[in-house]
Amino acid sequence: MFVLANIAAGNEMNKEAVMNVLLPHRADRVRPSFVVNFLQSKDKQLRVATLWCLLNLIYPKCEASSGRVVRLQNAGVILQVKSMINDPCLDCKVHLLSLSNSTCDDQHRCYLACAC
Repeated sequence: MFVLANIAAGNEMNKEAVMNVLLPHRADRVRPSFVVNFLQSKDKQLRVATLWCLLNLIYPKCEASSGRVVRLQNAGVILQVKSMINDPCLDCKVHLLSLSNSTCDDQHRCYLACAC
């Protein structure tokens, strides 16, 4: 997951490639993305790495970040992130706060409200 997080820190082409790995375009849409499972993991390092990756994907100064937020929201990833507000891992809480600050679109509509 840290490798994907590092790739997601690159340009728009890199970010789109990571999005296609995280949320492949499938017709079945029956199984949730593995990202949701990683965010639910008992392994705190896996949760932190996944949050880092998401943060790099939706960095607000990137041109297509709001579209990626919508895709993540539609896949249930943002809902899972919202449910992690009381995560016992301090590193996760720091990344959750960063994510909450990064998920507002141009109209200041927030997809993730954090009460940290």
